[in-house]
Amino acid sequence: MHKDRTAVALVGFAVVALVAAGVVSYFASKKPDGLEYSLQGAKQEKATGAQAEAQGEQGAGYKGPMPDYATPGVKRRGLSGGIAGAAGIVITFGVLAGIGLVLRSRRGRKAKADG
Repeated sequence: MHKDRTAVALVGFAVVALVAAGVVSYFASKKPDGLEYSLQGAKQEKATGAQAEAQGEQGAGYKGPMPDYATPGVKRRGLSGGIAGAAGIVITFGVLAGIGLVLRSRRGRKAKADG
């Protein structure tokens, strides 16, 4: 019975997180957040003349699969952000579930070895 309640709670949290990520991301601001704004300001202060040209040729570095919380190929900004937010939640839950399974299997093997 305990496992059933845990499973229901986890599914409930996952659904709430997905809905929240999708809905909140839909209404996210187009303007950069404080960290991005600060970094843009710092880059603009440092990049001058030849240095700016070199940076432009080199590119900005690694771009993630969904840069700036946008889904490639989706034109509507709100929908694109919602999909990116939901994908982030799914990936995070997947990683955490994988870590939990590994830790649980180790604990089970240790208990068998001890007992």
